[in-house]
Amino acid sequence: MTGKMQVIVIAVVLVCCAYAAGQQLTAVHTFVCKNPQDIGPCAEGGGATSLIQGSDGNFYGTAERIGRGGAAPAGGLIFSLTPSGTFTTLYKFAPGKTKTYPNGAGPNRLIEGPDGKLYGDTGGGGSMGYGTLFRVDKTGKKFQVLQNYSINPEAANGSTPTSLVAGNDGNVYGTTYYGGSNSCGYGNNCGTLFQVNAATGAYTVVVNFDIATSGENPTNLVVGPDGTFYGSTNNGSILFHYIEATGELQTTAVPFPIIGGEFTGGRVTAVGPDGNLYGTYTGAFVGGIGLFEVQLDGSNLQLFPVYTTDAATSPDGLVLASDGNFWMAEYYGTVGFGDIVTLSPTDGSLIQRLTPFSATSVDGGAPVELFSASGGALWGVSSLYGEAPKGSYGEGVLFTLTP
Repeated sequence: MTGKMQVIVIAVVLVCCAYAAGQQLTAVHTFVCKNPQDIGPCAEGGGATSLIQGSDGNFYGTAERIGRGGAAPAGGLIFSLTPSGTFTTLYKFAPGKTKTYPNGAGPNRLIEGPDGKLYGDTGGGGSMGYGTLFRVDKTGKKFQVLQNYSINPEAANGSTPTSLVAGNDGNVYGTTYYGGSNSCGYGNNCGTLFQVNAATGAYTVVVNFDIATSGENPTNLVVGPDGTFYGSTNNGSILFHYIEATGELQTTAVPFPIIGGEFTGGRVTAVGPDGNLYGTYTGAFVGGIGLFEVQLDGSNLQLFPVYTTDAATSPDGLVLASDGNFWMAEYYGTVGFGDIVTLSPTDGSLIQRLTPFSATSVDGGAPVELFSASGGALWGVSSLYGEAPKGSYGEGVLFTLTP
């Protein structure tokens, strides 16, 4: 290697390392539970599951339990956090007289509706024991169960919710993985897209997915550049487009290739800087996980080379950050405690991988949420660990970093 080439290589390495070193996470709040580890109660919540920024500038989120842990998390809560770090418990999912959870237990996702209220769902509890859809105001008052879900995959109103978004028409929309009126065989119905009327709280199924036309098992909703909704069914092989104003559902096949005799697939999770839809794909013979891009009409599918050969990292969505790149949390990451990766929307290449998470890190471990807040900072949630005083243990961290 010539002296000039050595200088170039060293300079590139220094730029890379300086860039990566600048991406430091700041732990803003740690969920602290009492010993014993993973069993003791969490008075202010444990196992953080979601975080959003409200229109008032404050942050709102959920934690999956407050009671004793073990196989089934007990209760859970909704909280608020000011930008300066003041944490407030807004609502606790409490057990009823029969030690069930009538309003739900184990809250998952949370959004702000067009009416300024918080909407979310739980994985357990409710009148049928398998979760609820709820709303509550930002003070924690006026809590209302909007829908009780069952484990029955043929439930007419849906079963196993998978997404929530705020609509342009003043209502809230979401999807369920199962349920609806159309059978997909094996006792499972194909899933639904539902609407919640923000004025009345009425829950209505507006689309019953059909394996013959629109596919089965919708996994998410993405708000497109025009404000309408896009999503994936059939492991990404069908792209659907829902138009609120007309109630029309448009679908198109996405030609994910067959590699080594096995299907590949992925779900759209973000809109890129060019207005196209992006997501991650994988498959038995893909050799890892990569980024894909497809136009809004389902055409021009591009599969970028895999950014990781480890298919078990468990990526969680994509966030288009203020630096123009995609950022993404990986629940397991490369060493089992989770990572944050930065990907290029141009060619899907890995720009950097942050590995701040561990069982002893102040940033916790197992990140499950990452989003871009006002001002361009990224905020996220790790669901395990974190720094705690003696006699206690950390059960998740709310953190921030600057792209």
